[in-house]
Amino acid sequence: MERQRLLLILSAMVASIFFFFFGLFTAVEAISTIAQVLGFCGIIFTFLYGLLSKRTKKEVST
Repeated sequence: MERQRLLLILSAMVASIFFFFFGLFTAVEAISTIAQVLGFCGIIFTFLYGLLSKRTKKEVST
């Protein structure tokens, strides 16, 4: 179960970073803005999910 969660977090982070860099380098302004927002929100969400999932698991098992 722990490996599946780690794989989910890593794949979401890679996808978010891809969207962020795609938004930086694409020429169309509307698509660039949408991709940057999706990438940035995905990075923040993935980071917070990783922190909260570890903290919640420790509190429940104790």
